[in-house]
Amino acid sequence: MNATMFTIGMFPYVCAAMIPVFCEPKTMSKMLRSAVESVWNDKSGPKSVDYKPPTRTKQNVIVTGMCVYTALQLFLPYSHILTQGYNGWRNGLYGYSWDMMVYNVEVAKVEVKVLDHVRREQFFLDPQSWTNNNKWMLHGDMLKQFAECVAANMPDRRDNMSIQMDIWGSLNGRFHQRLVNPKVDLLNVSWSPWSPVPWLMPLIRHLDRWRPLMMDAKRNTDDDLLFFADFPGMTVTNDANDREATTTTLAVLEGAVAVRESQIGAIDDNGTVRLVSGEAMDVTGRHVVTTVSATPSCYVFASTAESGGGGGGCGASGHGGVDRGVSTQHAAVGGNRAKSCSKACYASALHAIRDAFSALFFRTAV
Repeated sequence: MNATMFTIGMFPYVCAAMIPVFCEPKTMSKMLRSAVESVWNDKSGPKSVDYKPPTRTKQNVIVTGMCVYTALQLFLPYSHILTQGYNGWRNGLYGYSWDMMVYNVEVAKVEVKVLDHVRREQFFLDPQSWTNNNKWMLHGDMLKQFAECVAANMPDRRDNMSIQMDIWGSLNGRFHQRLVNPKVDLLNVSWSPWSPVPWLMPLIRHLDRWRPLMMDAKRNTDDDLLFFADFPGMTVTNDANDREATTTTLAVLEGAVAVRESQIGAIDDNGTVRLVSGEAMDVTGRHVVTTVSATPSCYVFASTAESGGGGGGCGASGHGGVDRGVSTQHAAVGGNRAKSCSKACYASALHAIRDAFSALFFRTAV
């Protein structure tokens, strides 16, 4: 089926040709000897073949094995109905099913925070120092195993520590959103292979109508566009530097957000600006975005390079109510007064809002 749906070249044929490697050496020698004898032996005289039909017991065993194998192959695509603990944005055991190439998750950010309740300390870990791939970030059982591994390597803290993770990803070009609840302690959460994982964040599917418009906006502009969606009450902190000549605009596509600047080491934060659907503002420095609407919000960061300056970007680090982020490069953010959208924002926000209802009826999502 994969060879029919996808271009995978000669890979399946090479795998099929290498199957004899796993056979016993005596078996291969016997097969080769039989092949040589069938070619070089004299075939002029007829050879009598003594045929012995299989016994009734052997027939029953063969038929039973074929029935069990067929039933197993029919059941495996739907096994996620029972093994719900392994389900996430993709159903099934780690996504190794017939549709594994249909879903593509792009992980944008991973943050592992350790809280020491006795010493009143908190610090962040580099996940790449513990593992060199990101497959574990998509599955609840692996997230819990990762947290337990971290605790096992900190014996002086493990009895009085909590581990929280904030992971952002995009499924098949959708908005970047959280995969796991950043407020839960992964050392004390429960997990069962037969029950759904309550601390994994669900996919925000009602925003799928924006996906074709997001793709059009990215194709029709040279600006750097980053699309985010967040749940009510959740906070995203962005640390930016303005060494490059860029202008970054935050435009709200749906819902309502509260934006405020937050200076490191400052006692009071600057005033908060509330933005609703269709409004935008330029931002600079360190800013915090909180979803204040009753439904999930979605917004876009559009970074435009000014004349004589290099390209820019805007990175985000998400937190569940904690105003601390991870520094990102090529980001720029600006004032605390709501302004009109830039050219990129008009393309992605106003045009998208105007065509949102038509997208509901004429576009479908995977």
